[in-house]
Parts: sequence; C-alpha cells; structure tokens
Amino acid sequence: MELISYLCGVIIKPTTMIPQKKENADMSVEMRLARRIKAIRILRGYKQKELADLCGMSSQTLSNIECGKSDFRIGTLKTIEEVLQCTLILIPNEDLI
Repeated sequence: MELISYLCGVIIKPTTMIPQKKENADMSVEMRLARRIKAIRILRGYKQKELADLCGMSSQTLSNIECGKSDFRIGTLKTIEEVLQCTLILIPNEDLI
C-alpha cells in the first residue's frame, strides 16, 4: 500500500479503494495519469511486458506511457482500464476547484 500511495494515490474501482494522497501541484495531468497506470499495474501483479501484450502494444509503448513520455489516445486508456479491470479517475487538485 505504501508504494501505491507514494506513486500517486490511486482510486481503483470497483473493488479496491486506496486513500488519495495530495499530489504535487506542478505535476501535469498526463504525468499523474501515467503514475496511476503504473501503480495499478504493480498492484494487479502484472509485469510491464505482460500488460503490454494483453493491451496489444509493445512494452516500449507502455513504458513510454508510464513514464509520461508518450501521448496516447482515449482508446488506449480504455484498453488499459479494461485489462486492469479498473477505472482511472483524475481528481483535480483542491486549489483548482
């Protein structure tokens, strides 16, 4: 749990809830999403190559997504969500509300 909280404070639906940790206000939405994908992959017990294969992408593409080096389409996000059986929720920083 500490690793997941450290990585970004993830909410996973429908079964597992992990408390939110306030994120760095300077971190981009894309980078926060990238960290969430990696955190959930680790939580679910997938190696990067395994998840990439299940999503129909190269492990390099998934690595780039998880590092925030690659833009990706909503369809790619949906595929990752389906394989990980979760919904990635981006909650804006409190100061932006």
